[in-house]
Amino acid sequence: MSEKENQIIKAIGIDLGTTHSCIGIFRNGRVEIATNDTGTRVTPSMVTFTEKEIAVGVPAKNIMGKYSKSTIYDSKRLIGRNYDDPIVQEDKKFWPFEIEEGENNLPKYKIPDEYPNRKEYPIEISTLILKRLKDFGTDLYGEEVTKAVITVPAYFNNSQREATKKAGLDAGLDVLRILNEPTAAAIAYGFQNKCENEKHILVFDLGGGTFDVSILRVNKKTFEVLATCGDNHLGGEDFNQRLMNYLIEDFKEKTGIDLHSPKYQKQKKRLVKEVESAKVQLSSLKEVSIDIDGLADGEDFFVEVTRSTYEDLCKDLWEKCYIPLQKALDIAKLTKEQIDDIVLAGGSSRTPKIQEMVKEFFNGKEVCKSINADEAIAYGATIVACKESNFNDKVVMDALPEEFRKQFEDDFDGLEIIDATPLSIGIEVAGGKMQVIIPKGTKLPEMHKTRFFKKAFTLFKDYLTSYNVDIFEGEDTIAVKNNKLGHFRVTGIPPKKKGEIIIELLFYLDHDSIITVKARCNDEIQQELQIKKH
Repeated sequence: MSEKENQIIKAIGIDLGTTHSCIGIFRNGRVEIATNDTGTRVTPSMVTFTEKEIAVGVPAKNIMGKYSKSTIYDSKRLIGRNYDDPIVQEDKKFWPFEIEEGENNLPKYKIPDEYPNRKEYPIEISTLILKRLKDFGTDLYGEEVTKAVITVPAYFNNSQREATKKAGLDAGLDVLRILNEPTAAAIAYGFQNKCENEKHILVFDLGGGTFDVSILRVNKKTFEVLATCGDNHLGGEDFNQRLMNYLIEDFKEKTGIDLHSPKYQKQKKRLVKEVESAKVQLSSLKEVSIDIDGLADGEDFFVEVTRSTYEDLCKDLWEKCYIPLQKALDIAKLTKEQIDDIVLAGGSSRTPKIQEMVKEFFNGKEVCKSINADEAIAYGATIVACKESNFNDKVVMDALPEEFRKQFEDDFDGLEIIDATPLSIGIEVAGGKMQVIIPKGTKLPEMHKTRFFKKAFTLFKDYLTSYNVDIFEGEDTIAVKNNKLGHFRVTGIPPKKKGEIIIELLFYLDHDSIITVKARCNDEIQQELQIKKH
């Protein structure tokens, strides 16, 4: 492909991961996984604030031992959550950096004042990572690239999706779509394996902090999501923590030094790097050694860890993967035998024991290893970005030489993604019940379109002039047991007897699975709320 064509077809797909991120570009007529500033294809999702600069990615990881209180990672686990979320309160116990309550009950990083230009909220950390990934794409194209598709876990809720999209916009990206990670992996599989006949594909996506199971019906270039289940707080970081606690207890037993103590935060960060390395090595080795000279108070750290020990430590966490597998099959109304291919995505899916468990669950069926688990999501996202940003742009297509335009059409014409909502959306009604407005599994609309849902009801008391609306997301029949997305108050209602006033709630669902809610009283719009949690 000519240099001119390289300049015309510009689009990037970003897998914004908990522990590592990856970016794909479309170049030379195909998807390429871009390398970062150190020549590697995955970038640590990590930011370090120093006296002179903000380091992102590999440079941040290289200096995290020195800057223990100003190196931030796992921002994906906090984005879109409240500070008082029980998950946030549990996680903060294990991070070397500090978390406190910020504005609007959002979690905030407590970064020391001596570091200038510090960013304190998860969305700001994600923005810095996305900016750096954007730079890698720009370097390869030779000029700025802005059009992008960003992936999120399929089980991310509405607040988390909206916050991720906001991070992309703040990074200077034209976010074409927020795409579910398993869907992206399935697209990568479908394009690399040319699914000419209809297949049922199960994507087992276990990353650094999230776990998704999605079942898709794939036929040529049509990808229809039949079921999605998962856990947006289960992944490699949890496995790291189990191994970390084991090693800290071993060190305490040998030396009397408790690395969980705040005074040893810097030493603890040194151990974090070694734990991550050991976990990766245990995927190919049966035993690894961790050896750190003078780790704390002059005491050396040395321990040998076997794969069987590591598997025992994480056994209960890995067994949690069985539940979403079965639920997804039940929702899709399929048997294990009707799954044609099992596609692995996410770095944690490389773990031998997890692959063995998945194979056992499917009665000995082999998992597919033909696509790179670390790169598949970015690959699929790039395909969607390229199609959405260029294929429907007549100016772009007309500028291509005929031969290349035909190739481009062969690759992308007919690509159809039929995705679905991961959770039910509804409101709290009398008795604290959850009234579902948009059921789980509702098909998402096409790009730049919305689907419309309406719920009408009368007031429950005479002469009310206002009404509270609480919006939730989840499957429990009790509203407050679900995730609260937002709240607003409908005011200005004429004081009349109950039954004389009709309140309508209008829900608008877009292709990113993001919701806008409007309240209408007797045909007049009174309030409007877009669900946001940045």
